[in-house]
Amino acid sequence: MYAISIGTGRSETAPATRVALYACIADGRDPDDVMGTLRAHARAKGWSVAAALYDLGPIDRPKSERSSLTRVTRLVEDGKADGIVTLDETHLATAKLRGWLDGLGDAAFVEAVSS
Repeated sequence: MYAISIGTGRSETAPATRVALYACIADGRDPDDVMGTLRAHARAKGWSVAAALYDLGPIDRPKSERSSLTRVTRLVEDGKADGIVTLDETHLATAKLRGWLDGLGDAAFVEAVSS
């Protein structure tokens, strides 16, 4: 007698880490190219991309003037993303955002990609 396992319909592996891609593009680079770099990094890590968002303009603008950054942080706060993938932490690193991230502890992370 032969049996074919049909499984339970549930994945036997842990769910993929979900990340939000984020960049603040101020140097005229093509947003599709930047997001492609971040997406490739996430794929190489085996992560699932929950969102890919960017703002145009200087990185020293406050979060209130960067609508995509606000959306990315909300995704993490709401548990819809486990981390943020960005080109460089300077895209996020204001003291307030660093404090926010530190306050989340192990619940979230930032991965910087060298471009």
